[in-house]
Amino acid sequence: IAFYMYLLVDSEEHPESNKIFWLVPAQLLWMNLHIFFSIGFMMVAGFLVEKVIRQLAGRRWLWGDPFIKKLTLLFAAVIAVSFINPSGPIATFYQYRLHILSNYPILVAENETTLSFLNDSAPWTDLSVSFFIPLVILLSASFLFSVLRAVRKGGPFPIFYLLASLGSAAAAFYMTRGLPLFGLIFLPVISANFNDIFITARHRLRERWPKYSAIFAKVLPLTLIIAIIFLITLRIQGKL
Repeated sequence: IAFYMYLLVDSEEHPESNKIFWLVPAQLLWMNLHIFFSIGFMMVAGFLVEKVIRQLAGRRWLWGDPFIKKLTLLFAAVIAVSFINPSGPIATFYQYRLHILSNYPILVAENETTLSFLNDSAPWTDLSVSFFIPLVILLSASFLFSVLRAVRKGGPFPIFYLLASLGSAAAAFYMTRGLPLFGLIFLPVISANFNDIFITARHRLRERWPKYSAIFAKVLPLTLIIAIIFLITLRIQGKL
């Protein structure tokens, strides 16, 4: 997911580059590794939808944009390679059916809805579930800043990020196995939405309090390391 996100965003900054086609072999590998392979072509589709909407909003000819043509070709390619596996094309439909319907012969806890875990008498036994609703609220609020930025600076609204956020949040609510997916989408999206605020705060801090700015520059990486160690400890204890 991180690899897809990186290449998709990078292709927008460098539309002339063909690095984005590395997603084709990546999709082939993903299809043969994990049941979440459909997320690959969904991300490409969401990115393509954003470009199409912007093109139509600007009242420009849809196929006049070579980048849209490139994304359309990419989308067709990742769909096509998703049918290549040792068990034949039928395995693709079978995995997708399992993925959507969770039609397993035995009860699998990670396929239970997140709501069922939130209704548990002791929800804090799993922090990832307990943090889900607050993080959804925070992520939703972050898009308000995207709207303000689009209005104030006249820039584009991040449609792809919105679609990815809605899709991952819905998947995480539908089944707990979607929580890691939500987390992987949450991090880059909220970073992008709050980026202007961070840059403004950093500039003012450096301008008004240069000494404190230098301290923060050293403290923040240390804080990140401590936070990672804390999360690893929680994971070892089975709380995450």
